[in-house]
Amino acid sequence: MVILLTSRTPLHVADETIFAVPPLQTVIPQHGCFGDDSPRSEATRLFLNRAAMATPGYTSTGSTAETISHICQRLDGLPLAIELAASWMRVLTARDLLAEIDRSIDFLSSSAPTLAERHRSLRAVLESSWQRLGKQDQQVFSALAVFRGNFSREAAEVVCGASLSSLSALTETYLIQRLPDSESETRYHIHELVRQFAFERLETFDPAQAEKARQRHLDYFLSLVERAEEAWDTALEVEWLDRLRTEQSNLDAALPWAMDQQQTEKALRLSAGLFTFWVYTSPQALYAAALEQALPGRV
Repeated sequence: MVILLTSRTPLHVADETIFAVPPLQTVIPQHGCFGDDSPRSEATRLFLNRAAMATPGYTSTGSTAETISHICQRLDGLPLAIELAASWMRVLTARDLLAEIDRSIDFLSSSAPTLAERHRSLRAVLESSWQRLGKQDQQVFSALAVFRGNFSREAAEVVCGASLSSLSALTETYLIQRLPDSESETRYHIHELVRQFAFERLETFDPAQAEKARQRHLDYFLSLVERAEEAWDTALEVEWLDRLRTEQSNLDAALPWAMDQQQTEKALRLSAGLFTFWVYTSPQALYAAALEQALPGRV
């Protein structure tokens, strides 16, 4: 006998086989390729289907199609979020819809009586998952909000005090996802909308704790960059360039925060450590601007 069940978390019963449903594919076609006959991602197809249900006969072309594709990418391919967003197409243009999504996750809601209460908003779904966590796991989850993009197991341990037990609890509730194996380290991803929810919780727990988590984030990536400095012009240079590319989003977040907090010494050390990386990977105008922002406080 085979029983097929859907659940937010594993049931932990004998002979259970788990299939984690991944987010929908959100690849955006090259600019200028949008049109009625252009290829569409899985996420875009779902959005258009639900938009047509809300507004019969709805179609999209040109810049509107491109905006919808960006909406689906912003929602990280989460089916419920896409369905909730598409239902607003009877009220808003795609551009205004994208702006509302950027403003707050509370916008992603519906009053449709056919939806279960727990599915009427993205916040309700996240609140339910949050309530399933123990206090320690809640604290770890909220602290993970300081990361951008994805993060390594080592970074989660150092910055957020994440134990294997906590990482297991968060992956089981699908608040974070382990990325496919790499040769170097275990890495996790947190969807941007989930990260926004986690950051709210981080500031709710204790505003001072939020500052401490950001400080540990800065210190961790400063240490990482200074380790990379030692590898320049050695056989390990390519390996470290790849690692810094992987951490680009976190590095981009750490530097402006250091400058905002007037931690000039650390901002300069981070900028100096990244200089070689920037020369290889970034337009000169981009890294020159970052250096200019860090230097005035030193004068």
